[in-house]
Amino acid sequence: MGQTIGRVSINSEAQPFVNLPHKTVQELWEAFNDVAEGFGLNIDEFQDMIRLSVKDFTGISDKRLNALSEVLFRVYDDDCNSMVDSFEFLSSIAILSSMSNVEKLRYLYRIYDFDESG
Repeated sequence: MGQTIGRVSINSEAQPFVNLPHKTVQELWEAFNDVAEGFGLNIDEFQDMIRLSVKDFTGISDKRLNALSEVLFRVYDDDCNSMVDSFEFLSSIAILSSMSNVEKLRYLYRIYDFDESG
């Protein structure tokens, strides 16, 4: 019995979305609130949200960013209903971000605080 440390394998298409700074993760949340009609995102909403928030940080062209976000969308659309649960996506991006653990917890709490009761 011993603890082993594993290593997560990140798909190369997902690399641009790993270690995002706090500002960019926050911009994703704001873009979600601007773009989404509900808690589920279709491919167009998903790509708009990515383009509005991640493009400036990554410097990736719109065409390449659309291709990368399409691959990412397919990963998150695990039930193949052409929708992605926005909170699952935003949560995982936060977990993989460069934010401190305290910042991650605060961010996650804030996005799931539906009644804004704190």
